[in-house]
Amino acid sequence: MCMILMGILLFSCDNDDYPHAEIPSVVLNEFWSHFPKASDVEFTKTGDDYMVDFEWNGNDAGVVIAPAGVVIKEKMEISFEELPAGVKQALGKFRKNKIGDIEIVKINDNTFYHVEIKQFWLDKRIVLDTTGKEENKLSYWH
Repeated sequence: MCMILMGILLFSCDNDDYPHAEIPSVVLNEFWSHFPKASDVEFTKTGDDYMVDFEWNGNDAGVVIAPAGVVIKEKMEISFEELPAGVKQALGKFRKNKIGDIEIVKINDNTFYHVEIKQFWLDKRIVLDTTGKEENKLSYWH
């Protein structure tokens, strides 16, 4: 009987009790130091890095953190009104109700805007720099 009880106790002591037990502390510390009020936080290992999806002030957000604890890139959902004038002007060729999710993306010291354009069959996703110029060499961050 004692062995059964011991087995049950050991079985219940798994990583489910600590959802971030597999994440290096340097990655956790970097994330929480930048986003102390984040909610709905989900860590996913992608290659060597860690992708973190979360809510920040009611908006969807995400970061990619290297194993050494360095933020590689980050994104935050924003409104059309928060866009710089050049980006708004570039999006002027689309009807406003066709413009979907807008995110500001920071990679190192560079800022980009990822915009979803709603189309009949397949939505189009574009990346714009701060002046509104389309960046074809950068991939859209899903």
